[in-house]
Amino acid sequence: MEDALMSLQSCDTINNNQSYELYLLKYNLKEEYNSRLDYYIETLTHDIKTPALAQIRAVEYLLDHKLPSDTKEMLATVLESCNAQYEIIKNLINKMKYQQDKIVLRFSSLNLTELIRSNLRGYKNFLIEHGNRVKLNVPKSELYINADKDKLSEALNKILNYSFTKTRNFTEINISLKENEYHSQILINLEGHATGEICGFKYQGGKEIYIGSDRYNCVGNVLEYELASEIINAHSGSINENQQGNAYQIEIRLPKK
Repeated sequence: MEDALMSLQSCDTINNNQSYELYLLKYNLKEEYNSRLDYYIETLTHDIKTPALAQIRAVEYLLDHKLPSDTKEMLATVLESCNAQYEIIKNLINKMKYQQDKIVLRFSSLNLTELIRSNLRGYKNFLIEHGNRVKLNVPKSELYINADKDKLSEALNKILNYSFTKTRNFTEINISLKENEYHSQILINLEGHATGEICGFKYQGGKEIYIGSDRYNCVGNVLEYELASEIINAHSGSINENQQGNAYQIEIRLPKK
């Protein structure tokens, strides 16, 4: 009997040792993977962003010199395109970083009501130019949440830009801020009065074509929305998009403070 017990204890020891060795192997493989991933992201960031930024600086340099007006106009368009491309690159890399938990959030108490007002002020001229009107409905008492102010502000700005560049001219935009026991909720409702012209586009020959200074506002918008979603998710929140006919809605939920 004693020999049998000793045999069982010996088996347990072997199994425990094997389990520990397997744990160490998995841990070391994970650390090696994370190290390689960090190196990959850093290299990718440098190798893609550097030439894109060099193009921007080169065009800016040319625009500072005396050139024929038609050449300057062409260079201004090239610069606009380069800036849009650079933003797309940044968004792609940042989305990858969020997906791999490489972004550190710095949480603090944040006035969500004021943050929305502040972001909306940046779109005042854009909204006036296109005849769009915003109605902001907020509770009487200010709403506070715990969040990374800079990152959440970036997400809200991207979502507003994504929403506004989807609107037709003379659209009424309703933004509501609510809360329940668990969540603070932001609702962005666009109820368009179709004019046949979307901000930044016009119809010609039955097709939509880019026009005016808004032509690059829509470039990379879907990616901006996806990056904003990653930021909201990193705050343990959620975002949903819904469209029915001319009515369009984005719903954002964030945990209460």
